[in-house]
Amino acid sequence: MRKNIFRKALTFIELIVVIVILGLAIPVLIGLFTQANFNVLHSEFVGSANFYAEELMEEIIFRRFDENETSPWSTSLGPDTSTLGVDGLTQENYTDHNNWDDVDDYNGYSDTPHKGYTRSVSVEYEQLDGTTWQAASSVPTDYKKITVSVSKTSGDMSTVRLVTLVGGY
Repeated sequence: MRKNIFRKALTFIELIVVIVILGLAIPVLIGLFTQANFNVLHSEFVGSANFYAEELMEEIIFRRFDENETSPWSTSLGPDTSTLGVDGLTQENYTDHNNWDDVDDYNGYSDTPHKGYTRSVSVEYEQLDGTTWQAASSVPTDYKKITVSVSKTSGDMSTVRLVTLVGGY
């Protein structure tokens, strides 16, 4: 008894259908992998930037509120080059932030904590207007807003900002 063996091959039309389906699916899959890769890189950036911002913010809020121990507070924001710094021996200057003694000395400060990252600080007097905080129209006030911003030097990611409010009591 002889068995008939039928071999069915792929027809030309079936092959074209497979190619069309793959042609539609592959770009979608590549797009998904690209988006997933971006999300991983962005998450890594946010984690690192947040660490660098918190590191500097902790250093800043460890300092006292103002050059003056009590009100009236100083009207200039930034290092007071006519006063002694933390060490009590050397005058404050714009390059040695380790010797700064109050939070507003950091106004305008920027550095590179790690290759590819830049962080900067702004300090400004704030006042409460009803229920919202805003930049003080008359300085000084009993409150200073500290903003630490961290960004990639390549500019391909958003900026991470930490903001806190300190008071002089």
